[in-house]
Amino acid sequence: MSRPARTIAALGTAAAALLPIAAQAHPGHDSHATLLQGVLHPLTGWDHLVVLLSLGALAAGRGTRVATMCGALLVAALGGGAVLGVSWPATPFVEPAILLTVVACVALLAFHRRIAVSAVLGVCVAFAFIHGIAHGQEAPSGDLAGYFTGFTLAGIALYAAGLKGTSLLIRAQKGAPITSRQPGKSPASR
Repeated sequence: MSRPARTIAALGTAAAALLPIAAQAHPGHDSHATLLQGVLHPLTGWDHLVVLLSLGALAAGRGTRVATMCGALLVAALGGGAVLGVSWPATPFVEPAILLTVVACVALLAFHRRIAVSAVLGVCVAFAFIHGIAHGQEAPSGDLAGYFTGFTLAGIALYAAGLKGTSLLIRAQKGAPITSRQPGKSPASR
């Protein structure tokens, strides 16, 4: 079995093991909405972590323009999805769709070099929109603007972490030093 196939099989098995808790991926929020709750929501959910880090990894190595465009689309899609989620709180397809985004991200990462830029941008919009709907549906009462701002900022940070981490790995694989170099100095003389 090839390495990408083994990776997909291992991650697919892990995702299948998580199926029983998929319906509980977004427990209700019984408290008052705050900026901090919005920030913590994506940081404490394995599904958000996987998808947002993966979107950054998919955009990495495709140039600054694509990475910036993907990040901007992510923000717009999260916001648009959240607005829809608040106004349509009983959407039954959201949890299965979120699980599908996690599994799809794992598969896409295995083949990331063969995916067209337009497909990366489309995936970024679609997956962020689905996660935005979930954020909107679960938004506690209170400061919705603060809550939405919080999860958007955390989403950008996770996307950037996936982008930066993968960029460093790409540079390391190409033999470029990961640390910054000073002009005219070798790494050994620092």
